[in-house]
Amino acid sequence: MLVMKDDAVLIWNTTEITLQRTEKGKAPRITNVAWADITGVAAYKANLVFLDLICMSISTESGTVEINDEIDGWERLIEEFPDHLPGFPRVSAWFHRVALPLFDTNFTRLYSKEAIPPEGAKELD
Repeated sequence: MLVMKDDAVLIWNTTEITLQRTEKGKAPRITNVAWADITGVAAYKANLVFLDLICMSISTESGTVEINDEIDGWERLIEEFPDHLPGFPRVSAWFHRVALPLFDTNFTRLYSKEAIPPEGAKELD
């Protein structure tokens, strides 16, 4: 489900990301994702007819959390990913690939925990 700006806020610290969703007449739903538990991240666009919504799918062993560029905190959070996930590209390296061309999904895998070599592993020439 895609959550629009008025319904959610993203908060994070050095150990986790928190997505707080608020629906009219209901208690807030809070989803916490520890940085260490993230196994994959992908970005893509959802076509909403008159505009595109940039989305990010954050996967863990226990499920997936979907966030998008209409959620408060998005712009600051996407800048944080490289500081917490080794090998995660800076926003400048992936954002335009996802954003353009307009109205295409442009699914882009940004991070996979399995792709990180074990500590001490040597690179092949």
